[in-house]
Amino acid sequence: MEKKLMAHEEKLSETKQKISANSQSVLLIGNTNDTIMARDENFFTSRLLTQVGYRYAISTSGNSDSSNGGDSVNMKMTLEQLLKTDPDVIILMTGKTDDLDADVKRPIEKNVLWKKLKAVKNGHVYHVDRAVWSLRRSVDGANAILDELQKEMPAAKK
Repeated sequence: MEKKLMAHEEKLSETKQKISANSQSVLLIGNTNDTIMARDENFFTSRLLTQVGYRYAISTSGNSDSSNGGDSVNMKMTLEQLLKTDPDVIILMTGKTDDLDADVKRPIEKNVLWKKLKAVKNGHVYHVDRAVWSLRRSVDGANAILDELQKEMPAAKK
């Protein structure tokens, strides 16, 4: 197990060097049809994203009304709230239950407010598999996400 953890730490460091996160704001969301569910900063994958250099776009830990005690929560958001947050990067988790049209687009992606988001305008919306990015909370799961980040995210400028 110790070797596995050391290999993971190396992969984490390698990913941080390879991608161009530069403290950009990032938001991990699930969208099933008309509902947007944002993962908070305590979620397994959200924490991994901050470890490679992103700044997480929303926080519940500073919310005095929040009694999550450090546990992760999903937050239901409207497109208006998402636009107010306006992250630099959106990681959009997909799954088998999502409605897609003939162009393989979700209803949310056709909304005029969606098209106003900075991440959408700049081509920084990444579609990922919900099963990998949300359900595999392990060293192997983290490594699968790091592999995908290295493959899909813009490379760091040297």
